[in-house]
This record gives sequence, structure tokens and C-alpha cells, in this order.
Amino acid sequence: MIHDFLTKAGLKDDGASQADGAGGSANFTPDFMTSYLAYWAGHEQFQKFHDALPVLGKDGTLFQIQVNSPAAGQVFAKTGTYGRSDLLHQGVMVDSKALAGYMTTKSGKKISFAIFVNHVPVSSAPNAIRDICGQALGEIAAAGYEFL
Repeated sequence: MIHDFLTKAGLKDDGASQADGAGGSANFTPDFMTSYLAYWAGHEQFQKFHDALPVLGKDGTLFQIQVNSPAAGQVFAKTGTYGRSDLLHQGVMVDSKALAGYMTTKSGKKISFAIFVNHVPVSSAPNAIRDICGQALGEIAAAGYEFL
């Protein structure tokens, strides 16, 4: 069904792989994800979808990311995290952490974006993934807001 939907939407699925609905067996390239988001930007339900996304520095999974950045309140995006225990180092291996969504840049350009980090070792301390990977993704999104 997903393959048929992507074909009907005119989206090339060569940058997508999915084996289940949980996300652990799914891989998407940033190119695929930005095309997918651009498709939804033209959908009649887009505004509802957009308004339901977490907002950088304000709410949801982004409420503590880049709170003092000029981009806070301007980036609407969904996070995604997949990691596992790293028993050798008593930490966590972040297999993937993603931030994908929309923003209107400081210059007024409307964009969809997708940023991923992969295979990042972090400590098992509470909030380590957010404080390391989440902040790094937020910094990149904030740079996009400022300079695109």
C-alpha cells in the first residue's frame, strides 16, 4: 500500500526502505524525505499537519532545543531516534537521530528539510541523546533558518 501511495504521489522510492511500521527497519535518505515533505506541503490537509509538528525551542520533543536561537519558534519538525545499548562503553549508540520538517527562513524562503546523524556514541546519562544529538540537529536547523 505504501509503495502504491508513493507511486501515485509521484515520489521516487529509491531513497526509501521499510520493513515494518515501528521504524526500526526503515531507512530514508534526506533527499527522499525532503521530497516527501514537499509533496505534503501541497496537500489540502497540510496546514493541520504542519501545525501539529513540534516547534523548535517551544514545544513537543523540541521544547529544550535551541531555545535562545533566533530560529526558536520558526522551525516545525518531527524528531526520530533509534538507538541501542552500548554495553562495552556503558552508554548508548545512537544509530540514527533525525529532524525533518519545514521552516520559513529569516529571508522568507519556505523550505522542507531533513537532517540525520548516525552512529553517535553517547553516555547513558539522562538526556544525553537530546543534549548531544538533538542540540546538534537543532544547531544545523538554526543555521539554515539564518543563512538560507
